[in-house]
Amino acid sequence: MIESKYTAALHSLFNNLMSIYEALPIFNLFVKIAQRETIVRCIDDLALKVCSLYEDQLDQIRLRFDRHKSDPPLRLNDPKCAGSANWAKSIIIEIENIQKLMDESCYQFRERQISPADLKREDLLSDLLRYQDFQFSSWVKEASAYETSGLKEGLQQVSVVFGTHCKFLSTRILSTSL
Repeated sequence: MIESKYTAALHSLFNNLMSIYEALPIFNLFVKIAQRETIVRCIDDLALKVCSLYEDQLDQIRLRFDRHKSDPPLRLNDPKCAGSANWAKSIIIEIENIQKLMDESCYQFRERQISPADLKREDLLSDLLRYQDFQFSSWVKEASAYETSGLKEGLQQVSVVFGTHCKFLSTRILSTSL
């Protein structure tokens, strides 16, 4: 009797969850307290729901990337190419964070050989990395077109002010233009 109420409550709770960020903490809590066979089976069913939410989240990210890749939302004062590469990096970080949540789940999806959406994730990450590399290469070409000592001095000053990341970028730009 209590088991059926428990599983009904679990299912109704999961019907309203829309993201992996909402679902996994609650799911992990119930995984930890599941003792009886009926509850464990219910948790196994809900694991499929969590995997479905994960796939849906990847689909939403893919849709957002495809919709905005030609004109991505840029931070104020970001050059188009560099800003686009940064935008792609932020999406990559979002995907990595979601994957980390899945990997750290106490349900242990990977050990149970429930590898949710691995191909989708890898395909999306590959596209994002190619996009990011293309944007960066475009930025380097654009900057290389301005082979003036003023630009080189400016890039060297920027690298001193903003640190290692900009130093790496400006060095790469300067080395391709020399």
